[in-house]
Amino acid sequence: MAIRKSKDEKFELNGSKETVFTQCLVALRRAGFKSISENTTIFQIQADYHKLTTWGKVEITLTSVTPSVTKVALHTTANVDNIYALFRSPVDKIADAFKSSL
Repeated sequence: MAIRKSKDEKFELNGSKETVFTQCLVALRRAGFKSISENTTIFQIQADYHKLTTWGKVEITLTSVTPSVTKVALHTTANVDNIYALFRSPVDKIADAFKSSL
């Protein structure tokens, strides 16, 4: 059984929930995430990240702060039971892949 760690992170983006939701979907595809499932009712997205040395998942939940500002809650989980996890946190690598594609 794999050893997994997770990390929660929150930040705000300019735009309505609908606009940010679309931006997040595009960013996930651009960053190479797979098995993207979206729930527009609760504004939540889940996706898998499978690269050679990094395996994990991301869950994104959007909430409105104001009509033009949206809070993004990012929950990242990854396997840390490999030698590559000693050099760079897989959890951070997955979160950075998403955030750099926004």
